[in-house]
Amino acid sequence: MIFMLGGITTNAQQHDSIQSKTSTNIQEGIENPADSLTQQKEHLPRRATMLSAVLPGLGQIYNKQAWKVPVIYAGFTGWAYGIAWNQQRYISSRKAYFDLTDGDPATSSYNDFFEVPITEEEAVNNYEQRFLQAIKGYNRQRTLVMVGTAAFYILNILDANVNAHFIDFNVSEDLTYNFKPIAIDPLTNNPIFGVSLAYNF
Repeated sequence: MIFMLGGITTNAQQHDSIQSKTSTNIQEGIENPADSLTQQKEHLPRRATMLSAVLPGLGQIYNKQAWKVPVIYAGFTGWAYGIAWNQQRYISSRKAYFDLTDGDPATSSYNDFFEVPITEEEAVNNYEQRFLQAIKGYNRQRTLVMVGTAAFYILNILDANVNAHFIDFNVSEDLTYNFKPIAIDPLTNNPIFGVSLAYNF
């Protein structure tokens, strides 16, 4: 009886000590690692996305990829030039068409398109439909370039978001693959010859 009581008392003390250590670990060991993980993961994809949405290239700087900023602004410069080029020719073609069809000989901006000036009657007979087609063509091209600019802007935001996710992405060192021969079919148990590719990750 004495040995049994002594054993129960010892087990109870050990159990209490284990519970106290467990509670201490729960309060200090589990909460602190969570806090440390939160503190370690300071790079937020949402922040990179918002920065690139507000100012293109700012999210890339946040992702420590500042070399992309000149590429982004070179792209926007090219798109802006395309919009301005088509806009200028759209306005010129429209003005030439209106001057051509208003019946006023004093308005002859359509001659800016020709090296040798032509009469209004000659222009109406030969170039009226061409100017009308030019108006539609430059308007369509300007719209397409605007759509391309918007797509490029969205691509800039997606690039910042995706790369922000990869910054905290942990690639395990155990990522391996190997080839091994196969001599037996695992389904039919028939002898075969082949090669298996195994991935470990």
